[in-house]
Amino acid sequence: MPTTELYSIFTEQILYALQYQGSSNDCGPYITATLLKAIQHLEIDPAELARQMNTPNRRGWKLVIRRVPNWATFPWGITDVLNANGMTAEWHICSTSTELTETLREDRLGLIFSGTWQPLRSHVMLLVGWHYQKGWGFANTQKRIREIDWVDDINFQKQWRAMGRMRIEVKDLTRRTL
Repeated sequence: MPTTELYSIFTEQILYALQYQGSSNDCGPYITATLLKAIQHLEIDPAELARQMNTPNRRGWKLVIRRVPNWATFPWGITDVLNANGMTAEWHICSTSTELTETLREDRLGLIFSGTWQPLRSHVMLLVGWHYQKGWGFANTQKRIREIDWVDDINFQKQWRAMGRMRIEVKDLTRRTL
């Protein structure tokens, strides 16, 4: 773990584009729309994206089930939408904290899944920072205010571990204009 602090070079534009999900259960589509607006400058209605993601998508001979309708969004569903919109994204399980800090250092983006098993709940947020005292910083669609949402390391690790230490990595961003 770094002994200082790290921030994504994209933090400002991500927070500017952050979409508030309100009382919906659509964090996946909302954070996806946020990312596409921040990086690709695409204006996508997150509620409409949620409706579109309810329907499986055919990619060649594969059928991609992107989410349980009106409920949970799968990491491969978000990856499918990002890749279809010109980004390079892949999802991973059993990730490490070192991989997360490398994501910040190397100007990549990470969408992180956290939650609990009892009660069953999951949430996906966009990693934008690490601070040695505050913990992990996220763009969080559950927050109305466009500022970094800090989660201390102990709580983050527990909630991230409950979701299999799952993350989506978005690469090849340095060639994009800020």
